[in-house]
Amino acid sequence: MVVEFSQVSKRFWLSRTPALRGLTLSLRPGEVLGLVGRNGAGKTTSIRIGAGVCRPDSGFVEVDDLRLDADKMAASRLLGWVPEESTHDPNARVMSLLRYYASIVGPAASGRVDELLRRWGLEPFRRRRVRTLSLGMKRRLSIIASELTAPPYFLLDEVFNGLDPEAVVSVRSWIRSRRDAGCGLLLSSHNLRELATIADRVAILHEGRLLRVLDPSELTNRPSRVVRVDVPGLGDAGRTLLESFGEVVATVDGAVVRGDHLDVPAITRALVNGGYAVHGVTRENDGLEDLFLELVRGAS
Repeated sequence: MVVEFSQVSKRFWLSRTPALRGLTLSLRPGEVLGLVGRNGAGKTTSIRIGAGVCRPDSGFVEVDDLRLDADKMAASRLLGWVPEESTHDPNARVMSLLRYYASIVGPAASGRVDELLRRWGLEPFRRRRVRTLSLGMKRRLSIIASELTAPPYFLLDEVFNGLDPEAVVSVRSWIRSRRDAGCGLLLSSHNLRELATIADRVAILHEGRLLRVLDPSELTNRPSRVVRVDVPGLGDAGRTLLESFGEVVATVDGAVVRGDHLDVPAITRALVNGGYAVHGVTRENDGLEDLFLELVRGAS
């Protein structure tokens, strides 16, 4: 029981470099596997090939021992694909579109449409045309469509992009609920901090190659190199004071300090002695960001 990418390669017409170079990767039941990389690293290509909407030049994908190229219909029923951009007919009405999708899947899916609309809060918009929906609503519509077959695996491409905080919480909770139900989820994202809170493993792509798959201990056991300083009205003088501790980036409520061996009590004392009203000085877990940058810089 696994989704297996075996030596998958892909080059697009007129492209100087391959989009994917021999990707071998496994998605297991009951896990969230994160997929990260710079723009053009091959994340979306991997998701699309895994969903069967893009054919590899070489290699293959298996879903529970079904070859996606040879057993497309049977394998596709085991996969729920949520693309970054909506692929739905913009002029279709929400309910009509879902009924059409369900009619292709079968009677069991037809019985799930109303329940999924209610669960995702789209019941009031069932008669709306897709083009009138917000980005968050379109993303929810795509998730509903992906769930119609009750698949054991989901392929999610930048599913958090452009969502408001409430929608992010809803999608994050759904991802965890699917994992807890035994599903495997492959999730590409640029938001490394969000990914670090939800992924069980993280695969790092660079220029079409798989650099490394990080296990849970590598995601959680690295020391933090980031301290967030909450000091309204910090100003240039305050940021100059903080530069003795590390690299400083201004924020709306103060600053973020990056560096090795950051001493939170010492930073706090320096600010208080400088006459600043300190609302908080807290460490942030940036282990995944650090690992990603180290690996990508080393491969460049």
